[in-house]
Formats: sequence, C-alpha cells, structure tokens
Amino acid sequence: MTNNEIKVIENLRKKKYRDESGRFLIEGKHLLEECVKSDVYRESIELLIIQDDFEEVDFVNMIKNTVSNLPVEILEAKKFGRISDTVNSQGIAAVVKKYKGFDVTGEERIITALDNIRGISGLYCARADGLVLRL
Repeated sequence: MTNNEIKVIENLRKKKYRDESGRFLIEGKHLLEECVKSDVYRESIELLIIQDDFEEVDFVNMIKNTVSNLPVEILEAKKFGRISDTVNSQGIAAVVKKYKGFDVTGEERIITALDNIRGISGLYCARADGLVLRL
C-alpha cells in the first residue's frame, strides 16, 4: 500500500473526508464482526487492513469467507498506526461504504434503525422522524 493510499484512509478519520468519499473506517474485531453480521453492511466492506503481527488467522478467514472478493492489505505496525484512531489497536480495520438507504440530507431528522430485535417490550423511541425495525 502506497503512502498516498494510507493518507486517503487516514483522512477518513475526519468527517469532511468521510462525507466526500462516502466511506468510513472501522477498527477492531467487534466492529468488524458486527459489520459482517449486518445484511446492510456486509457487502459494503471495501478493504480489510491487517497489521503484520495480527495473529488471529481464523478471524481473518471468517471475514474473507463471508465477504465476497474482499481485498486485504497487510501493513507494518508503524503504517497501521497512521490509520488507527485507537490507543491500543487490535491490529485490524476495514474501509466501509456508507449506507445510502435513507436520504435525510437538507433537513435535521432523526432516524432510528434497529436490526435483529429479539423483543420490543422495553423499546421506547422518544423522538424520531422514522423508525425501521427488522425482527
């Protein structure tokens, strides 16, 4: 991965660049696992980035087997540190396309989306312009 490519990913930490590119960066096993579980975001993962000393091969293989045609970049710790926004990085991150399903531009609106709901007995949505439930 070139320095310019790393700079582009590094810029995704800033809202301006996330909005311009329509992409964002996620870090850590938990966020990646949740992204892979999501019907909306699974195929929106554009690039998997792994630090060269990341040892959990089974986790990487699970992601690669779940997301079709996923490119993988392996970076040395110093370069990975440039894109990471966490103090103690887990050594794994991904670039993801933003979901364009809701068009709320130009107005201040609150949309609440809940996925894989088990029970709605305690659910209360105080103020929302839209609510999407997937049971």
